[in-house]
Amino acid sequence: MGVVRCGEHGWKCCWGCDRCPSCEGHTFRLGRGDYCPDCVKRLKAQGYVWSEFYKNYVKPEVAARVKGQFVFKF
Repeated sequence: MGVVRCGEHGWKCCWGCDRCPSCEGHTFRLGRGDYCPDCVKRLKAQGYVWSEFYKNYVKPEVAARVKGQFVFKF
């Protein structure tokens, strides 16, 4: 997975919506996988789960294919 960066500040941005932590303000933070809180909520609502193997949100059936993979649902 690459990195999306803000053209103005050079900070890492959210993969889902390209929102920059510096542009959004000091209370805005990126979470796991470089997603903003709104995109994490949207991904979880669509049924995605965090995969340590892929270091990204994936469908549960994709995560289940990896042996020894732990699927975390929060």
